[in-house]
Order: sequence, then C-alpha cells, then structure tokens
Amino acid sequence: MSDVLFRFEDFVHGQDDLRDQLQQVQSPEEILALAAAHGFEFSKQDLIAYAVSLTAACWVWSGKPSQWRRYFLHEGRRPRAA
Repeated sequence: MSDVLFRFEDFVHGQDDLRDQLQQVQSPEEILALAAAHGFEFSKQDLIAYAVSLTAACWVWSGKPSQWRRYFLHEGRRPRAA
C-alpha cells in the first residue's frame, strides 16, 4: 500500500492548491478524503504505518516533532497549541 501513498505524495508535489489544502487539514480523515477525491485510496492504518516515511513538505506534520505527528494520527486531530 505504500506505493499509493508515495504516488499521492508525488502527485501533490505538482499541485500548489492541493499541497496547501493538505498542509491545513484538521484530521487524518481529511487527508483520506483529499486523496480519494484525486483517485488515491488508502486507509488511516496505512497512513499511520507509513507516516514516518512520508517526509515531503506537503504533509501537515512536516517540520513538526514526531510526537505531533503521532498525536494527529492516533487522536484524529491536531494537537492544541501550547
């Protein structure tokens, strides 16, 4: 399944509007919906399993600590600002 995630990441790279939307999502489900709207199907479990390898700047967790990414993926929402 990782191939779909990496193909989606490559696709987003060339789409400024989609990249901006992906950086602003509020939940993993929004990532799944954005991907599905463009023909890329994967599950939340797939996203969790491969997220550590998804390092492109398009991802909402880019540049954030690993704890932020884990919270976002497992709790289903952005951490509250400290």
